Amino acid sequence: MAFLQQVISTASGLSSVVSTVALVWTIYYYRKQTELLKTQIDEMKKESSVQECLQLRDSTIRLHEVLSPLMLDEIGEIENFRDELNKVCSSPSVSCISYIHNLFSRPEKIGEFKEKISRLLRDLNSLKVGDPRFKNYEEFVEDVYSSICNIPYSSSKGECELLEEIERMKNEYSEIIKLTDVPLINDIKGNMMKEIELGKEVGKLGIDDLFDVVDKFSFIIDGKCGDKTCKDVFPLRDVIEGKINPLKEMIENPKEFYKKYGLELGCDEYKPLLVKIREVVEDDEESKVFYSILYLNWISNQFKSYATGKHNG
Repeated sequence: MAFLQQVISTASGLSSVVSTVALVWTIYYYRKQTELLKTQIDEMKKESSVQECLQLRDSTIRLHEVLSPLMLDEIGEIENFRDELNKVCSSPSVSCISYIHNLFSRPEKIGEFKEKISRLLRDLNSLKVGDPRFKNYEEFVEDVYSSICNIPYSSSKGECELLEEIERMKNEYSEIIKLTDVPLINDIKGNMMKEIELGKEVGKLGIDDLFDVVDKFSFIIDGKCGDKTCKDVFPLRDVIEGKINPLKEMIENPKEFYKKYGLELGCDEYKPLLVKIREVVEDDEESKVFYSILYLNWISNQFKSYATGKHNG
Protein backbone atom coordinates (compact mmCIF):
# COMPACT_ATOMS: atom_id res chain seq x y z
CA MET A 1 0.00 0.00 0.00
CA ALA A 2 2.98 2.33 0.45
CA PHE A 3 3.36 2.57 -3.32
CA LEU A 4 -0.35 3.22 -3.75
CA GLN A 5 -0.31 5.95 -1.10
CA GLN A 6 2.63 7.56 -2.85
CA VAL A 7 0.78 7.51 -6.21
CA ILE A 8 -2.35 8.98 -4.60
CA SER A 9 -0.28 11.65 -2.86
CA THR A 10 1.32 12.58 -6.19
CA ALA A 11 -2.06 12.89 -7.92
CA SER A 12 -3.50 14.81 -4.97
CA GLY A 13 -0.73 17.35 -5.24
CA LEU A 14 -1.65 18.07 -8.84
CA SER A 15 -3.60 21.22 -7.96
CA SER A 16 -0.56 22.98 -6.48
CA VAL A 17 1.41 22.33 -9.65
CA VAL A 18 -1.45 23.45 -11.84
CA SER A 19 -1.73 26.76 -10.00
CA THR A 20 1.70 27.81 -11.29
CA VAL A 21 2.14 26.22 -14.72
CA ALA A 22 -1.31 25.12 -15.99
CA LEU A 23 -1.21 27.68 -18.79
CA VAL A 24 2.11 26.29 -20.06
CA TRP A 25 1.71 22.56 -19.84
CA THR A 26 -0.16 20.86 -22.66
CA ILE A 27 -3.32 18.83 -22.49
CA TYR A 28 -1.21 15.79 -23.32
CA TYR A 29 0.30 15.92 -19.86
CA TYR A 30 -3.08 15.89 -18.18
CA ARG A 31 -4.24 12.93 -20.19
CA LYS A 32 -1.18 11.11 -18.86
CA GLN A 33 -2.31 12.02 -15.36
CA THR A 34 -5.67 10.50 -16.19
CA GLU A 35 -3.97 7.24 -17.08
CA LEU A 36 -2.35 7.35 -13.65
CA LEU A 37 -5.76 7.78 -12.01
CA LYS A 38 -7.17 4.85 -13.93
CA THR A 39 -4.25 2.74 -12.73
CA GLN A 40 -5.11 3.82 -9.20
CA ILE A 41 -8.69 2.71 -9.67
CA ASP A 42 -7.57 -0.76 -10.73
CA GLU A 43 -5.48 -0.96 -7.59
CA MET A 44 -8.35 0.33 -5.47
CA LYS A 45 -10.66 -2.40 -6.71
CA LYS A 46 -8.25 -4.95 -5.27
CA GLU A 47 -7.77 -3.29 -1.92
CA SER A 48 -9.59 -0.13 -0.87
CA SER A 49 -10.79 1.84 2.09
CA VAL A 50 -13.07 4.83 2.60
CA GLN A 51 -10.05 7.10 3.06
CA GLU A 52 -8.45 5.88 -0.17
CA CYS A 53 -11.72 6.35 -2.00
CA LEU A 54 -11.94 9.94 -0.78
CA GLN A 55 -8.36 10.58 -1.83
CA LEU A 56 -9.07 9.24 -5.29
CA ARG A 57 -12.17 11.40 -5.49
CA ASP A 58 -10.13 14.48 -4.60
CA SER A 59 -7.52 13.63 -7.20
CA THR A 60 -10.20 13.21 -9.85
CA ILE A 61 -11.75 16.55 -8.91
CA ARG A 62 -8.37 18.25 -9.23
CA LEU A 63 -7.86 16.68 -12.63
CA HIS A 64 -11.32 17.89 -13.58
CA GLU A 65 -10.28 21.41 -12.55
CA VAL A 66 -7.31 21.16 -14.90
CA LEU A 67 -9.25 19.85 -17.88
CA SER A 68 -12.37 21.98 -17.47
CA PRO A 69 -10.84 25.29 -18.70
CA LEU A 70 -9.39 23.48 -21.71
CA MET A 71 -12.76 21.84 -22.39
CA LEU A 72 -14.50 25.19 -22.13
CA ASP A 73 -12.16 26.58 -24.77
CA GLU A 74 -12.99 23.66 -27.05
CA ILE A 75 -16.72 24.07 -26.46
CA GLY A 76 -16.35 27.80 -27.16
CA GLU A 77 -14.66 27.13 -30.50
CA ILE A 78 -17.43 24.73 -31.52
CA GLU A 79 -20.10 27.23 -30.48
CA ASN A 80 -18.38 30.00 -32.47
CA PHE A 81 -18.46 27.80 -35.56
CA ARG A 82 -22.14 27.03 -34.99
CA ASP A 83 -22.95 30.71 -34.50
CA GLU A 84 -21.24 31.62 -37.76
CA LEU A 85 -23.03 28.82 -39.59
CA ASN A 86 -26.37 29.90 -38.15
CA LYS A 87 -25.71 33.51 -39.10
CA VAL A 88 -24.84 32.71 -42.72
CA CYS A 89 -27.62 30.13 -43.08
CA SER A 90 -30.29 31.91 -41.06
CA SER A 91 -32.50 31.64 -44.14
CA PRO A 92 -32.20 29.58 -47.35
CA SER A 93 -29.92 31.59 -49.61
CA VAL A 94 -27.09 31.68 -52.10
CA SER A 95 -24.79 32.70 -49.24
CA CYS A 96 -25.52 29.50 -47.35
CA ILE A 97 -24.92 27.27 -50.38
CA SER A 98 -21.63 29.05 -51.14
CA TYR A 99 -20.52 28.84 -47.50
CA ILE A 100 -21.23 25.10 -47.22
CA HIS A 101 -19.71 24.32 -50.60
CA ASN A 102 -16.52 26.20 -49.78
CA LEU A 103 -16.38 24.51 -46.39
CA PHE A 104 -16.60 21.04 -47.91
CA SER A 105 -14.20 22.01 -50.68
CA ARG A 106 -11.48 22.68 -48.10
CA PRO A 107 -10.94 19.39 -46.26
CA GLU A 108 -8.85 21.14 -43.60
CA LYS A 109 -11.83 23.29 -42.59
CA ILE A 110 -14.30 20.47 -42.09
CA GLY A 111 -11.48 18.45 -40.55
CA GLU A 112 -10.77 21.25 -38.11
CA PHE A 113 -14.38 21.24 -36.91
CA LYS A 114 -14.33 17.45 -36.51
CA GLU A 115 -11.00 17.60 -34.65
CA LYS A 116 -12.35 20.13 -32.17
CA ILE A 117 -15.23 17.79 -31.40
CA SER A 118 -12.93 14.76 -31.22
CA ARG A 119 -10.55 16.58 -28.89
CA LEU A 120 -13.40 17.52 -26.58
CA LEU A 121 -14.61 13.92 -26.55
CA ARG A 122 -11.13 12.70 -25.67
CA ASP A 123 -11.08 15.08 -22.73
CA LEU A 124 -14.49 13.86 -21.59
CA ASN A 125 -13.33 10.27 -21.88
CA SER A 126 -10.29 11.21 -19.82
CA LEU A 127 -12.62 12.18 -16.96
CA LYS A 128 -14.43 8.84 -16.90
CA VAL A 129 -13.27 6.73 -13.98
CA GLY A 130 -15.49 3.70 -14.57
CA ASP A 131 -16.12 2.94 -10.92
CA PRO A 132 -19.58 2.43 -9.33
CA ARG A 133 -18.53 4.52 -6.32
CA PHE A 134 -18.51 7.58 -8.59
CA LYS A 135 -21.85 6.91 -10.25
CA ASN A 136 -23.18 10.49 -10.13
CA TYR A 137 -19.94 11.89 -11.46
CA GLU A 138 -19.93 9.32 -14.24
CA GLU A 139 -23.50 10.19 -15.18
CA PHE A 140 -22.62 13.88 -15.39
CA VAL A 141 -19.73 13.27 -17.77
CA GLU A 142 -21.86 10.87 -19.80
CA ASP A 143 -24.63 13.45 -20.11
CA VAL A 144 -22.20 16.01 -21.50
CA TYR A 145 -20.82 13.42 -23.92
CA SER A 146 -24.30 12.38 -25.04
CA SER A 147 -25.45 15.95 -25.60
CA ILE A 148 -22.64 16.36 -28.14
CA CYS A 149 -22.66 12.96 -29.80
CA ASN A 150 -25.72 10.85 -29.41
CA ILE A 151 -28.13 12.60 -31.72
CA PRO A 152 -31.59 11.25 -30.84
CA TYR A 153 -32.80 11.45 -34.43
CA SER A 154 -29.85 9.54 -35.87
CA SER A 155 -30.20 5.97 -37.03
CA SER A 156 -26.50 5.43 -36.44
CA LYS A 157 -25.40 3.42 -33.42
CA GLY A 158 -21.76 4.41 -33.44
CA GLU A 159 -19.77 5.97 -30.62
CA CYS A 160 -20.34 9.52 -31.84
CA GLU A 161 -23.20 9.93 -34.27
CA LEU A 162 -22.44 13.59 -34.97
CA LEU A 163 -18.97 12.81 -36.32
CA GLU A 164 -20.34 9.92 -38.36
CA GLU A 165 -23.09 12.08 -39.88
CA ILE A 166 -20.62 14.81 -40.85
CA GLU A 167 -18.29 12.27 -42.45
CA ARG A 168 -21.23 10.73 -44.33
CA MET A 169 -22.30 14.14 -45.64
CA LYS A 170 -18.75 15.03 -46.62
CA ASN A 171 -18.56 11.90 -48.76
CA GLU A 172 -22.03 12.48 -50.17
CA TYR A 173 -21.20 16.08 -51.02
CA SER A 174 -18.05 15.08 -52.87
CA GLU A 175 -20.19 12.89 -55.13
CA ILE A 176 -22.89 15.53 -55.63
CA ILE A 177 -20.47 18.32 -56.52
CA LYS A 178 -18.79 16.21 -59.21
CA LEU A 179 -22.12 16.30 -61.03
CA THR A 180 -23.49 19.73 -60.14
CA ASP A 181 -20.32 21.62 -60.98
CA VAL A 182 -20.90 20.85 -64.66
CA PRO A 183 -24.03 23.04 -64.97
CA LEU A 184 -22.52 25.52 -62.49
CA ILE A 185 -19.03 25.55 -63.96
CA ASN A 186 -18.89 29.35 -64.26
CA ASP A 187 -19.68 29.71 -60.56
CA ILE A 188 -16.85 27.50 -59.31
CA LYS A 189 -13.22 28.51 -59.64
CA GLY A 190 -10.52 26.34 -58.17
CA ASN A 191 -13.12 24.37 -56.22
CA MET A 192 -14.34 27.58 -54.54
CA MET A 193 -17.86 28.74 -55.28
CA LYS A 194 -18.25 32.41 -56.15
CA GLU A 195 -21.33 33.71 -54.39
CA ILE A 196 -21.90 36.62 -56.79
CA GLU A 197 -21.79 34.39 -59.85
CA LEU A 198 -24.11 31.84 -58.28
CA GLY A 199 -26.47 34.69 -57.42
CA LYS A 200 -26.58 35.67 -61.09
CA GLU A 201 -27.28 32.04 -62.04
CA VAL A 202 -30.16 31.90 -59.60
CA GLY A 203 -31.51 35.20 -60.93
CA LYS A 204 -31.52 33.88 -64.50
CA LEU A 205 -33.96 31.13 -63.53
CA GLY A 206 -36.54 33.79 -62.77
CA ILE A 207 -38.36 31.76 -60.11
CA ASP A 208 -39.96 33.82 -57.37
CA ASP A 209 -39.05 32.63 -53.86
CA LEU A 210 -36.65 30.11 -55.40
CA PHE A 211 -35.42 28.62 -52.13
CA ASP A 212 -38.94 28.08 -50.83
CA VAL A 213 -39.64 26.26 -54.07
CA VAL A 214 -36.53 24.06 -53.94
CA ASP A 215 -37.27 23.23 -50.31
CA LYS A 216 -40.70 21.97 -51.38
CA PHE A 217 -39.24 19.90 -54.20
CA SER A 218 -36.58 18.31 -51.98
CA PHE A 219 -38.83 15.22 -51.98
CA ILE A 220 -36.98 14.36 -55.22
CA ILE A 221 -34.01 13.69 -52.91
CA ASP A 222 -35.24 12.70 -49.47
CA GLY A 223 -38.82 11.60 -50.13
CA LYS A 224 -40.06 8.03 -50.28
CA CYS A 225 -40.88 6.62 -53.70
CA GLY A 226 -42.63 3.44 -52.66
CA ASP A 227 -40.14 1.43 -50.63
CA LYS A 228 -37.11 3.37 -51.92
CA THR A 229 -35.65 6.80 -51.36
CA CYS A 230 -36.54 9.09 -54.26
CA LYS A 231 -32.90 10.03 -54.90
CA ASP A 232 -32.29 6.35 -55.69
CA VAL A 233 -35.25 6.31 -58.07
CA PHE A 234 -34.15 9.60 -59.68
CA PRO A 235 -30.31 9.45 -59.63
CA LEU A 236 -28.73 12.89 -59.89
CA ARG A 237 -26.28 11.62 -62.50
CA ASP A 238 -29.15 10.64 -64.80
CA VAL A 239 -30.80 14.03 -64.28
CA ILE A 240 -27.63 16.01 -65.04
CA GLU A 241 -26.90 13.84 -68.08
CA GLY A 242 -30.43 14.52 -69.35
CA LYS A 243 -31.58 10.90 -69.20
CA ILE A 244 -34.50 11.74 -66.91
CA ASN A 245 -36.34 14.86 -65.77
CA PRO A 246 -38.74 13.85 -62.99
CA LEU A 247 -40.23 17.31 -62.40
CA LYS A 248 -40.98 17.73 -66.09
CA GLU A 249 -42.70 14.36 -65.93
CA MET A 250 -44.60 15.53 -62.87
CA ILE A 251 -45.78 18.68 -64.65
CA GLU A 252 -47.11 16.70 -67.61
CA ASN A 253 -49.30 14.44 -65.49
CA PRO A 254 -49.09 14.95 -61.70
CA LYS A 255 -51.54 12.25 -60.63
CA GLU A 256 -49.97 9.62 -62.86
CA PHE A 257 -46.53 10.68 -61.62
CA TYR A 258 -47.51 10.19 -57.96
CA LYS A 259 -49.08 6.83 -58.72
CA LYS A 260 -46.20 5.56 -60.87
CA TYR A 261 -43.52 6.25 -58.25
CA GLY A 262 -45.52 5.53 -55.10
CA LEU A 263 -45.46 9.13 -53.87
CA GLU A 264 -47.93 10.52 -51.40
CA LEU A 265 -48.12 14.25 -52.08
CA GLY A 266 -50.87 16.84 -51.90
CA CYS A 267 -51.69 17.64 -55.52
CA ASP A 268 -53.32 20.98 -54.69
CA GLU A 269 -50.27 22.09 -52.72
CA TYR A 270 -47.94 21.56 -55.68
CA LYS A 271 -50.10 23.02 -58.47
CA PRO A 272 -48.95 26.65 -58.04
CA LEU A 273 -45.34 25.49 -57.63
CA LEU A 274 -45.47 23.51 -60.85
CA VAL A 275 -46.58 26.65 -62.67
CA LYS A 276 -43.55 28.50 -61.28
CA ILE A 277 -41.01 25.95 -62.48
CA ARG A 278 -42.64 24.84 -65.74
CA GLU A 279 -40.48 26.90 -68.09
CA VAL A 280 -37.32 26.12 -66.16
CA VAL A 281 -37.65 22.33 -66.02
CA GLU A 282 -38.79 22.12 -69.64
CA ASP A 283 -35.52 23.77 -70.72
CA ASP A 284 -32.79 21.12 -70.73
CA GLU A 285 -29.94 23.35 -69.54
CA GLU A 286 -31.94 25.41 -67.05
CA SER A 287 -33.41 22.25 -65.53
CA LYS A 288 -29.89 20.99 -64.81
CA VAL A 289 -29.04 24.23 -63.02
CA PHE A 290 -32.29 23.98 -61.07
CA TYR A 291 -31.54 20.40 -59.98
CA SER A 292 -27.99 21.39 -59.04
CA ILE A 293 -29.30 24.14 -56.76
CA LEU A 294 -31.94 21.75 -55.42
CA TYR A 295 -29.27 19.25 -54.33
CA LEU A 296 -26.81 21.85 -53.01
CA ASN A 297 -29.56 23.55 -51.00
CA TRP A 298 -30.70 20.21 -49.61
CA ILE A 299 -27.28 19.14 -48.36
CA SER A 300 -26.58 22.65 -47.05
CA ASN A 301 -29.71 22.40 -44.92
CA GLN A 302 -28.71 18.91 -43.82
CA PHE A 303 -25.26 20.00 -42.71
CA LYS A 304 -26.53 23.07 -40.90
CA SER A 305 -29.08 20.94 -39.03
CA TYR A 306 -26.54 18.35 -37.90
CA ALA A 307 -23.70 20.74 -37.15
CA THR A 308 -25.89 23.02 -35.06
CA GLY A 309 -27.88 20.21 -33.43
CA LYS A 310 -31.21 21.42 -34.79
CA HIS A 311 -32.14 18.57 -37.08
CA ASN A 312 -35.82 17.69 -36.96
CA GLY A 313 -36.04 14.35 -38.54
